[in-house]
Amino acid sequence: MFAPLLMLLQPAAADPAFRPPTDTALIVETRRVQTEAAAQSVFTATRRIRFAREQGGYAATVTVISVEGQSPGDAGALFEAGYGFLLGRSVTVHLDAAGNVVSVDNLDMLWRDLCASLAERFVAARGIADSERRDRMVAQVAAALRAWPEDRRRAAFASMVTDIVAPDALPRAGTSEPVRVPGHAPDGERIILTGTAATRAQGPLLYVLTEASGEQAGERPVRIARSEELVFDPATGLIRRHVERSRTEIGIGGDRDILEYETTISVAAES
Repeated sequence: MFAPLLMLLQPAAADPAFRPPTDTALIVETRRVQTEAAAQSVFTATRRIRFAREQGGYAATVTVISVEGQSPGDAGALFEAGYGFLLGRSVTVHLDAAGNVVSVDNLDMLWRDLCASLAERFVAARGIADSERRDRMVAQVAAALRAWPEDRRRAAFASMVTDIVAPDALPRAGTSEPVRVPGHAPDGERIILTGTAATRAQGPLLYVLTEASGEQAGERPVRIARSEELVFDPATGLIRRHVERSRTEIGIGGDRDILEYETTISVAAES
């Protein structure tokens, strides 16, 4: 959500070295929670990442080892279908010495199969009973996804690794900087969220907390508040923990509708 802004914060600390561990695998858990009114949905996916040295950089082999729960809405359905498709499969992502993605093995085959899985899940969520209409829609959605350019297809799979790679430059501990973040109201109107990004050191780790909020006036005013917590390990160039929270309030008093999202990515050595 806010991570690209870290590149703009000054003064910057020394660039983190990209030295992921090669002697042990990492377990990465992604947990998504959505709360609307009294309803809450939780979706959790766990993957194993094993880095190995190779000429010019690293090979990261990713295996999704568990998928639990359900995510509502189109975005949630696609998120769930993507991880479900990869359950038990291994994907190898090649990175250069700085942690930038170079290639993904078997990309064309993986993308073709993923498109079919995503299309099936997307259409199934609509509850279409007519089989002919359903098959036609599945084919249309799959074709649209297959048309994605190669860089987007590569990024989709590589994100299973790049989600835990620190940016090239980190803010210096002890700093606090103003931020402006674009947001959108439910009606699509743009809202600028303003706030701060504060950085502190705790032992060898770097903690960055970004908080921002904004409002839209009207008969049913809209208020959006977002926060992001990032924990960096400069010694490895990896993210140890990443928490994004969003709260949208529509209306005032007892007439308010509240929608909350929280996504947590945690990284630990495999025991």
